[in-house]
Amino acid sequence: MPAIVFEDSYIYVFGGYEGSGRIDSIEQYDVTNDQWSVLPIKFPLSVEAETATLISSNEVIILGGHDNSAGTKDAMMLNLETMKFIKLSPMPYARFLHNTYYFSNNIYVFGGVDNCSCQKMNVNDFQWQQIASYKDYIMYNLQTFSSAGV
Repeated sequence: MPAIVFEDSYIYVFGGYEGSGRIDSIEQYDVTNDQWSVLPIKFPLSVEAETATLISSNEVIILGGHDNSAGTKDAMMLNLETMKFIKLSPMPYARFLHNTYYFSNNIYVFGGVDNCSCQKMNVNDFQWQQIASYKDYIMYNLQTFSSAGV
């Protein structure tokens, strides 16, 4: 399962799993011209089931994922103009199959395999903060729930 983000008229697909191993490519789909291309940079993490969240017209935050043995705490930012990755402060807990949403300069992280905790990361200073958990209200870890965000 790759991470996917939409920016302007492009859809970016980060990594994933192709049946025998993890993929380190980043693909770009041009919605206007109905055309695919592979970006000239490689995805530096060997993970699947991570998330990608657009925080500006040229910045994507990529969080977590599964590295063939466990979930990860990895946090990175890709600048879509310079095509450079920047390593960020890791998440407080390892996660994969989680969900992220961007709202009011914060990325909110929910759920994932074996994880009912919730955090947010401020995108101005990239610091993490614990927020209220849903564990007392929902006895599931949300990995099996569908979700949608605007």
